[in-house]
Amino acid sequence: MVLENVYGLAQVKSSNALEEIYKAFAEIGYGVKHQTLLAADYGTPQLRKRLIFVAVRGENTFEFPLPQYVTEPDLFDRPLYRGAGNSFAHLPPPTFFDRDSDETIDIESVTLPTAI
Repeated sequence: MVLENVYGLAQVKSSNALEEIYKAFAEIGYGVKHQTLLAADYGTPQLRKRLIFVAVRGENTFEFPLPQYVTEPDLFDRPLYRGAGNSFAHLPPPTFFDRDSDETIDIESVTLPTAI
């Protein structure tokens, strides 16, 4: 079983949330491991930390994977982090349509309203 939560759950000093999670799973026969992972390390284009739990009935021998992406070139030639812009770079330019006529609109001729 895989569970995911905000990494801050493990950082709350006044809470024993992690202890309670481990205890609850142990009571139903599951071994639990957890680790804070950075989404960008695994190819997701966001620098977001997540607390990941893996629970297995009985002994838990699960090993969390090593990061696959890095911030700078390294000796292992791992790929660099991908920013959110890379997720959209391959898409064609947007096409705008007039609501009333379904005709395309030249984006250069569009004037956007200014904030008041």
